[in-house]
Amino acid sequence: MDNLLLQEKIQKLYWLIKIRFIAPPLILVVTYVTGGFNLDFLVTYGFFVSLFLIINVLHLVYLKSIEKVDEEEETKIRVNRAGSFQMIFDAVLLTLTIHYDGGAESPLILMYIFVVIGAAIILTRFWAYLMVSICSLFYLALIVAEALQIIPHVASRNANNYLNFYSSFSDAAYVVVMLFILLYFARFMTQESQIMRESLKTALNKYKQIKARYDDLFDNANDLIQSVDGEGNFLYVNKQWHEVLGYNKKEIKGLKVYDIIDKDYRNAFDNSVRELRMGKKGVRLQTVFKTKDGELIYVEGNSSAKIEKGELISTRDIFRDVTKRIEAENEMKQKNKELENINKVMIGREIKMIDMKNEIKKLKAKGKGSNKSKKPGQEEAS
Repeated sequence: MDNLLLQEKIQKLYWLIKIRFIAPPLILVVTYVTGGFNLDFLVTYGFFVSLFLIINVLHLVYLKSIEKVDEEEETKIRVNRAGSFQMIFDAVLLTLTIHYDGGAESPLILMYIFVVIGAAIILTRFWAYLMVSICSLFYLALIVAEALQIIPHVASRNANNYLNFYSSFSDAAYVVVMLFILLYFARFMTQESQIMRESLKTALNKYKQIKARYDDLFDNANDLIQSVDGEGNFLYVNKQWHEVLGYNKKEIKGLKVYDIIDKDYRNAFDNSVRELRMGKKGVRLQTVFKTKDGELIYVEGNSSAKIEKGELISTRDIFRDVTKRIEAENEMKQKNKELENINKVMIGREIKMIDMKNEIKKLKAKGKGSNKSKKPGQEEAS
C-alpha cells in the first residue's frame, strides 16, 4: 500500500525537524565567527529563534497527530501540507534573519543549503525546484529592495557594497545559481533512493491492480467473507459482510469475532477454532451471527487457518446466509408437528368411534340373546 511511502515521508519529516533544532546555535556561531553581533542582533535573533522553536515543536505535534489518522488519502494530504508549510516557513524565516543580519553582507545565505538539501530529500523533483525557486525569489527580492532602498538596510558589518545595485544583484544571482546547482547534485546523490521509491511505487501500483481485482471478486460475492487473527480481531471483511451485519469499517476495528456470534453458538465456534489450531486443514460449521441491530442471522460455511510455527495467525471464513432456509425449515417442522398433533387427535377419535361401535354391537348381540332365551307362553303372559 501507499502507507509505506507515507511512513517513509513522515520519518523524513521527523528527521528534518530534528536537524532544524541544530539551526539556531549554528546561525549564532556563523554570525559570531564572521563578524560578531551586537545587542540589537541578539534581540532580533532571540525573537526569531523563539518563533522558530515554537513552530518546530507545533510541527512535531502535528506530525504525531497525522500518524493517528485512519484515512490514507487524508494522511497523504496532511503530510504534503506539513512538508510544504515547514519548507516555506524555513525560507521566509531564514530570509528575514538574513535581512536583520546585514542582507547582502550576511554569511547566513549559507543556511539556504539546509533548505535545498531538505527540499531534495523530502519533496518530489517538481516541488523541490519550485521550493528553491521560492527561496531564490525571496532572497533576490530582499537584495533588490535593499539596493533600491525600498526597505532599510540593517548594517551589521559596516559595509556599503549593498548600495551598488549591479554588484549586489550579480552576487545574489551567483548565490541563486549555486543553490540550483546544489539542488541538482543533492537530487543526484539521492537518485538511488528515488529509483528505489519509483520501483516501490511501480510494485505498489501492480499490487493495487491485483488487490482491486480480488476486492471486486470478494465484494461482489453473495457470501460473507471474513479473516480473523489469533486474538479474534477482524483483519478483513467483504462488502456483503458489512451490508448483512450492519457494521462500518471504523466499527469493526474495535470488534471481536465473539461479539457477533450468538452466545448459544460460541462453544461450537470455539471447537471449530480448536480443530484448526490442531492442524485440521478446514472445518465446516453452522453458527448464528448477531447483527448490529441485534437480529440473528443463521450462517453456514467453511473455515481454514494460516498456521506458522504451530501458532494460529489467522482464519479465513466464508459463510452463506441461510436464515431464510432455516426459517423455512423451522416453519415446516412446526407445521409437521401441528399436522402430527391433528393426526393424533383424529386417530384418537377414530379409535374411540371404533370402540363405541364395538360396544354397540356387543349390546345389540346381548339383547338378541336374552330375547331368544324366553318361552312363548311367558312372552304372551307378560
